[in-house]
Amino acid sequence: MNGKAFAMLVAMLLAGATSSRAVTLPDACGNDQGKFAVKTQHGHSAVPDPAPGQAQIVFIEKMNREGMGFCIACDVTTRVGVDGSWAGANKGDSYFTYTVTPGEHHLCVNWQSDLRGLASKADALAFTAEAGKTYYFETSVLMKSEDAGQHQSYIEDRLHLKQLDTDEGQYLAKISALSRWQAKK
Repeated sequence: MNGKAFAMLVAMLLAGATSSRAVTLPDACGNDQGKFAVKTQHGHSAVPDPAPGQAQIVFIEKMNREGMGFCIACDVTTRVGVDGSWAGANKGDSYFTYTVTPGEHHLCVNWQSDLRGLASKADALAFTAEAGKTYYFETSVLMKSEDAGQHQSYIEDRLHLKQLDTDEGQYLAKISALSRWQAKK
């Protein structure tokens, strides 16, 4: 690990102390205690069509490491909630799919971390699904630092959920790894 990456890691650890208190999350998320182990797979097949009478959501995580350069172990794991339950997780530039019934749904993303400052980062939105359609949502993770002379200075981190148009969503899924997640026990 180079000096900049190490300094960034230390700054992230100091940014949010651990806490035994639960983090307050949007209602669309799941229980704060739900955690995921995530592996990613490159060279996957295309996003499948939704099952008859259902809609499909593709959750894509995109990392933006402004001013960080090469960084090992900087891929963030984000948990994704749908209607108050965890639907899965992404890590780094990856995606997974989730099937829903037609109608209104409430989505949430949350930075999975044992550090209270990072674990409290979440975003939520609602949308209405139609049968037979595929919807694409991007979790944008920003980790920003700047060069402060001999040291890397940690500035901010942010998490944002937004709906994408079909063309952009298909492209981002195509260039991202497929997320394979498992709930931790």
